[in-house]
Amino acid sequence: MSDYRDGYVQAICEIGAIAYERAAKARYREGLAYEAGEYEKESFWHAVAVTAEMFYDYCQERLNKEDAE
Repeated sequence: MSDYRDGYVQAICEIGAIAYERAAKARYREGLAYEAGEYEKESFWHAVAVTAEMFYDYCQERLNKEDAE
């Protein structure tokens, strides 16, 4: 694998890990907002969590594609 591709895969791994961590934190905050009955904050954190989870899934798909090649 070329240096460029190695760097690309490493970057996707790091971004995926960050997205996974952010999703977990957002899900936690979403739960706190739900318990407090603050719908607007709950929906905001839900959107953050879903977006981070989607990006994490995208990163995993890209990594799997890179591994297959």
